[in-house]
Amino acid sequence: MKNLIVLIVILFSKLLFSQASASAQFSLTIYFEKDIPVEKLQTYCYSKAGNAIKTVEVKIDKENNSIILTGTNHFVIPVSFPVLYFSYTDKVRINDQTKQELERNNIFYLVSGFSISSYDEDKNRIIKFSKEKPNILITSKIENGKKILNIENFKDWDVNHQHFKENLDISNTSLKLN
Repeated sequence: MKNLIVLIVILFSKLLFSQASASAQFSLTIYFEKDIPVEKLQTYCYSKAGNAIKTVEVKIDKENNSIILTGTNHFVIPVSFPVLYFSYTDKVRINDQTKQELERNNIFYLVSGFSISSYDEDKNRIIKFSKEKPNILITSKIENGKKILNIENFKDWDVNHQHFKENLDISNTSLKLN
């Protein structure tokens, strides 16, 4: 009888304490201002526990200066989509008196807020980076039973500010996507 009770408790606790997970097809079109050379951009995502990209295809659209990401991700609900970042390098002079140049890495962050686990293609959603505001935070809210995404662009000094405080989950490993 004791063994039966223990078995029932184990099975019952498995039902109550399990986590919901899912896989989804994602599709994101990300635009860049014309002064950002989309053909030079490298695409990365930070490895994240609870939401992993399983397959990805990266397409460069030079005509629209955009990158189109499609693929599959597997996630535990409500873990947010991995942080994406795009970078390219260029040369800059140290100052006007010297001809010495240094290589500069320009980075653009796309951070998904809580419970945005994946993205469907949405022609009305415009995600656009600029050099002046190279960071984007996408959050969501429910209005009239429909999920509404809010897209905010920030300057580079805003990254460590409260905008990203709860949403910027980064690690020391990242995956190059193209």
